[in-house]
Amino acid sequence: MQRFLNICEEIEQTVAKIYQHWQQVFIDNQALSALWGKMADDELDHVRQVQLAKRVANEGVLEQNNISLESLSKALARARQLYEDIQVREISSEMALRAAIRIEEEFSKAHLLNATNVADESLKTMFKSLARADEQHVATLRNYVDSVLGSK
Repeated sequence: MQRFLNICEEIEQTVAKIYQHWQQVFIDNQALSALWGKMADDELDHVRQVQLAKRVANEGVLEQNNISLESLSKALARARQLYEDIQVREISSEMALRAAIRIEEEFSKAHLLNATNVADESLKTMFKSLARADEQHVATLRNYVDSVLGSK
């Protein structure tokens, strides 16, 4: 269970670093920079939630083998790769927004799947909360794209 939660924590930390990077990259666009800053703060809050879960979780809270550490590890690898890519390549604001939407959609689904595969009610609640936060991020990002960039 700890390995599972460690990967979850690292995913949230990596996404926070992506958003913090974009906050600086797009510093000249006050609204967009603020959006990335808010989302980075939310991701860091997710990190704290997972860290709390790590302190109280025990090995028996996962049901059967419904959660694949391999798929979670692949999600982490994708987040890390995106972070590495944005360090060395410039990215347009539209590309960054669309990449963030994909990330948030993917992790929302993962959190909902995790919620269905844990027996512990507090972990179930945490994963559902993380999924709702990711869904809110998707809505926020889409609203920004629609209002600022138009619905390209």
